[in-house]
Amino acid sequence: MIVRLNYLHIVALTVTVSSNIIPVSERCAELFSPNKIRRLVKQTGVESLSIVRGGVCASDMCYDAAERLFAAGEAKREEIGAIIFLSQTPDYINPATSYLLQARLDLSDDVIALDVNLGCSGYVYGLYLAATMLANMPEGRKVLLCCGDSGSSLIHPQDTSTMPIMGDAGAATIIDKGMQSKKNAYFAFNSFGKLANALKIPRGGARAVNLTENEHLSLDRDNYTVMDGMAIMDFSLTEAPRNIRELLTEAKADVDEIDLAVFHQANKIIVRSLGEELGFPEEKVPWGVARIGNSNSSSIPACLAEMKRQGVYHGYGQVLLSGFGVGLSVASTLLNISDLHILETKEI
Repeated sequence: MIVRLNYLHIVALTVTVSSNIIPVSERCAELFSPNKIRRLVKQTGVESLSIVRGGVCASDMCYDAAERLFAAGEAKREEIGAIIFLSQTPDYINPATSYLLQARLDLSDDVIALDVNLGCSGYVYGLYLAATMLANMPEGRKVLLCCGDSGSSLIHPQDTSTMPIMGDAGAATIIDKGMQSKKNAYFAFNSFGKLANALKIPRGGARAVNLTENEHLSLDRDNYTVMDGMAIMDFSLTEAPRNIRELLTEAKADVDEIDLAVFHQANKIIVRSLGEELGFPEEKVPWGVARIGNSNSSSIPACLAEMKRQGVYHGYGQVLLSGFGVGLSVASTLLNISDLHILETKEI
């Protein structure tokens, strides 16, 4: 599905990660030999991982990121008309974590609060939801999009596929209507529920509860993330390019007209291969999460915030953002971010 929206304006964003940054060589020392780890790091581009300490949730990182945006004057609390918390690791089954963040951030009672369960494609979905909400909100109201995961808790300690690449992060983004003449945005969505088993946590929901042992979560594989790595690789390099090409055709845009293409930071192999498949020069396709890892829905803003931290973000106009993975799903957008303000990554 292709959608065009008017007035979408990303005002500002930032990302918070854990101060517990662990080298992949340390995190995976019991899984691989030193030589194997060196090869993995070179292939995936992930050198270290942001791993939350016990008791820290995705919402804590999102809270810190949002507070920093307010402190920087990117929005006033009373201007927020909706808060979206997009994550696969909520604080509780209920209430929705968005309500807890609304209270914690001291937002008005006159606000929409919404939780969304999405992963790799989630940031683009979040922008779309924010824009559709803004279309019917009073003038001057803004949307606070909080997305991220503390997904390291969902990785089996012997999982050689996800352990070397998955990190934790939380992002906050302020979105308002902007100016129609400059801020038209195109979105493309594709959903492949028939392929859902390729990336799944089989237990923990109402259909199949977690298995326990001595009142603690057992090490049964189905309690943790199960990923068919080759299937995900094939999906990413087949369906994501198809989705993006349809988007560019509808928007009548050429690769040469796009200043930056930020793909879901799954791993460096996928990011570089996707850029090459679509004809982007390497300098337009950043790999920005070498010290954080793949942080699911927050990986796109994490890439941008890390570019800011490293001093390599210089301002861009027309950009492509594309997320793909769990669902399975693909969501891409083409929009202008020429006046986007980015605060660099912070550790807590």
